[in-house]
Amino acid sequence: MFVTEYNGNVREGIGLLYFYREYLKLKIVIFLIALVCLLCGFFYYQAVRSGKQAPLVWSVGVIPVCGEKPNCVCSLQDPLDEHYIEPIVLGDHDVADVTAAIESIGGKIITHDGVTIQAIFSSGFFRFVDDLLVQVDGGNLNVRSSSRVGHSDFGANRKRIEQLRQALS
Repeated sequence: MFVTEYNGNVREGIGLLYFYREYLKLKIVIFLIALVCLLCGFFYYQAVRSGKQAPLVWSVGVIPVCGEKPNCVCSLQDPLDEHYIEPIVLGDHDVADVTAAIESIGGKIITHDGVTIQAIFSSGFFRFVDDLLVQVDGGNLNVRSSSRVGHSDFGANRKRIEQLRQALS
């Protein structure tokens, strides 16, 4: 039998303290489980939202520069901008090699017109969708990789471009 009031008996007081301590532990565990469920639900919602958004649309021959959010990198940015990344040197590779390299690092080609390639990538767990634009410019590849949703990408787009650079080297 649990005691709900302390009547001066030491044993009953200790039992009451133990009961309240265990009760608080249970409340904390339930709160943490609810918090984790809420966070997972939020990220799942964001992932579903990113998959339903249309791919990035650009004018023919013009890759758009990045906006304010840090979830994008582009080789056409000002080199002093945080979004800037070096263009990829094409070397002796052709467009077919570029599309094969994109697919080898996990991309899915959406459009390809011989000069410009658009691909999408999905992240591992929540399946966030990111867009990749690649444009042949002489002996270089101008690139832009951006997340469709969220504020930060934790460097995923920069890593993706570096993986592409490595695949073409």
